[in-house]
Amino acid sequence: MNLRALILVGLFFYCISVLQAQELVKPGSDEQKEGTTYVGPKKLEVKEKESKKAEIFSWKIDPNNLDTFHIAFDTAMNDFFVYYPIYRTSIANAHLGNLGSPYQSMIYFDRPVDLPFLFMDVYRDYMKMPEDYRFYNTKTPYTSLNYWTGGPKLQAEEQVRIIHSRNIHKDINITGYGNYIYGRGFYDRMSTKHLNFSLSTSILKPRYVLYFIGGINNLQNFENGGFADDRYISDPYAVFADRRASRDYATFQVNLNNAQSQLKNRFLYLNHEYRIGYKKDVELEDTIVKEFVAVNTIGHTFKYSEYSKNYVEGSPLPTNGFYQNNFINSATTLDSTYRRVLENKIKLYFEEGLNKYMPFGFGAYIKNELIRQENNSWSFMPDSVFNYGYSQAKSIYSTMVADSSKFEYMRHSNDTTYANTSFGGQIFRRKGKNFFFEAGAEIYFLGYRQGDYSIKGELTKWFAVLDSASLTLNADFSKTTPDYFLNHYASNHFWWNNDFKDVFEQRLEGELKIPSWHAGAKVKLNTIVNYIYYDTASLPRQYTSGLPLVEATLYKDLTVGKFHWDNIATYQITGNSDVLPLPDLAVRSNIYYKNTYANVLRFQIGLDNYYHTSYYVPAYMPATGRFYNQHELLIGNFPMTHAYANFQIKRMRFFIMYYNVLKDVIPPRYFSALHYGYNPRFLKIGVSWNFYD
Repeated sequence: MNLRALILVGLFFYCISVLQAQELVKPGSDEQKEGTTYVGPKKLEVKEKESKKAEIFSWKIDPNNLDTFHIAFDTAMNDFFVYYPIYRTSIANAHLGNLGSPYQSMIYFDRPVDLPFLFMDVYRDYMKMPEDYRFYNTKTPYTSLNYWTGGPKLQAEEQVRIIHSRNIHKDINITGYGNYIYGRGFYDRMSTKHLNFSLSTSILKPRYVLYFIGGINNLQNFENGGFADDRYISDPYAVFADRRASRDYATFQVNLNNAQSQLKNRFLYLNHEYRIGYKKDVELEDTIVKEFVAVNTIGHTFKYSEYSKNYVEGSPLPTNGFYQNNFINSATTLDSTYRRVLENKIKLYFEEGLNKYMPFGFGAYIKNELIRQENNSWSFMPDSVFNYGYSQAKSIYSTMVADSSKFEYMRHSNDTTYANTSFGGQIFRRKGKNFFFEAGAEIYFLGYRQGDYSIKGELTKWFAVLDSASLTLNADFSKTTPDYFLNHYASNHFWWNNDFKDVFEQRLEGELKIPSWHAGAKVKLNTIVNYIYYDTASLPRQYTSGLPLVEATLYKDLTVGKFHWDNIATYQITGNSDVLPLPDLAVRSNIYYKNTYANVLRFQIGLDNYYHTSYYVPAYMPATGRFYNQHELLIGNFPMTHAYANFQIKRMRFFIMYYNVLKDVIPPRYFSALHYGYNPRFLKIGVSWNFYD
């Protein structure tokens, strides 16, 4: 019996034992409620109580300032079955079909921005960066065990995640985090292996606070270049005479048979601050206690990060015309790109509300980045190659096909070191009952990004009517120097030297939330001048005119008795679909029945549906790891539907899901990107179990 079968059997007997022997829980008690959240204007401490002894506080820190944001403890049953990370951040994505494969959101504003390494955006949701981490404070040790799996043994995708947190002192916490993804894949040469691991600690004193994280992200996937024949998806019976053969997915011919990509990241993150203030008397439960009140704060943030991307093709190189050029070597490809970033930031903040003359807070910081990077496509040769002239080197290394200019470029220009220094400031109001604002600006005055700036503002107004409805307005104006690798990049199959202009972006956003109606709406207006994209040859290009973009999103949850219908829809208008192709409409609609059996077993049974209108979904280029524009095939206008059942018994949650249930029911159009298909129908299961002792 394999591991997944054992888990299912174990879940069955556990449910039976609990239903028979567990003391009934009163309806509406803390044990029955989902993770606590807040909808009011205050940032509250979130406490999850499983018993009188178990108290866990969980929060995140804002990487741009010293504020903390308390978040709900992860015990919610809704959407527990959505374990693909990319569908937790966006309702529509172009990807290669498998868990852990490169992706790009079809919703423009859901795409990651300001990343320190150009090549990490296609993996961003599979990476665990400092701004993603929860910090904990717990009176008892806390452990969370999570396991998800699905598919036949040889094609199964699996994920294991473990979190362990404990306080070694009332003010000092240590937390370990580990996450492993292994997606074998239904189709040939598409497996993925991802590992995230970290160790973090926090020290919380009245005057001194410290956060530290050390972590790694290793992401590896085989590259198959997509299907050699799209009819495997669109018309399988035209390719296979035998119906059963059309479902032997591993036999589908692909474009690349010996290629893989790997992205590695290592980081050390330290954020600490010293608070200057005074103590005041506070009455607490008929007792007078001293409470520390901060007046101003001095902080320092240190971050060291290493990023590397490698693309490897074994010998011989593909001869089917998939790649048009071999610029360096005719026998093998070993492309390597890395970047190291050392960042220090000194911050000074003055708390708001200290007196009637200072009703708001403000702060300032200075930041320095030291960056070293290398773009090396010569790793297949010994370093001695550069001791020779071009003619002699080419005669010694017979597989070298580089011309003299490329040889000299790589000899002298493959290492680059530069620095950026910026100054920024903020003014904010985060306390009070119904009105908040925050405005900030940053300008780079030295280094590669000299002259870049970012100006942001946010205003939130809460209303007493409609159960604390809120209106939030955002504005963002920026000027950004294009990433170094957009201007200069060298590899075996792609080579460019550009001189792109600075990118200007103006963004306005408004969002209305009405919690009592379970509804909301947001509108975003954006204009980009000198937008950079990848053309149909997968080369970076710049659109020098203004590119307007409009997005409108509506979300509404309907409830009739125990039946629920949760909906979110996004409508987009792009000023030039040849430059920035986007679907006009993307929708997620989740229909389910939710109830509780014997006051113990909570369950949810439903259909989760995704849809987007057809458009030229971007293609994917394995050698560069970039998505690029294509005009070969319109993709979309079909539903992706998953049937699922969620269950929760106190500290344990588990689900069973049937993925892509409509495959073969409607016309076969299940392309997830050009030449890539969604996985076929298969069963998935998952379990999460939390321990507070």
